[in-house]
Amino acid sequence: KKPDMLISSSGKLAAIRGHEGQLYVSSWMQDRFTGEVWARREGKGKQKLPKWKDLEGMNCDEYGCYYRDLSSGTRIALSEHPASHAQDCALADIVIANDPVNSKKCDAPVIIDWFDLWRYGSYAVWLGSEKDDGRVKILSVADRRGQRPWVHAQHR
Repeated sequence: KKPDMLISSSGKLAAIRGHEGQLYVSSWMQDRFTGEVWARREGKGKQKLPKWKDLEGMNCDEYGCYYRDLSSGTRIALSEHPASHAQDCALADIVIANDPVNSKKCDAPVIIDWFDLWRYGSYAVWLGSEKDDGRVKILSVADRRGQRPWVHAQHR
């Protein structure tokens, strides 16, 4: 199964798969090369993926975006400013932030912030379904690298 969400290692580009199976991106300008790779992997060639402002269930303001997945009911906050962290952490099941989030003050079960992206690289996220008891599966680049002499040691 293709991931429901992708987050670039910089945190400046993210993508969410809509309920119809289409992948929507946060930007065409940020991390352009990564966005082009994602489009090719989706079979779009050089065609741009649609922006997520057109995704049903996506609401954005100057502090970030909030999305509720229609199939799983998972609530996702995509924070673009520290001022939104308190509200995002109270409302969302998953908080994605391109700045540090104080995990001690955040009730969200899943947090991927700047430190996670810096340490572990890009992320792929599969939202839970009834088949897997609603569990979210998260995989980072570091998870796939393994422990090899040429890989920098990862500490969690």
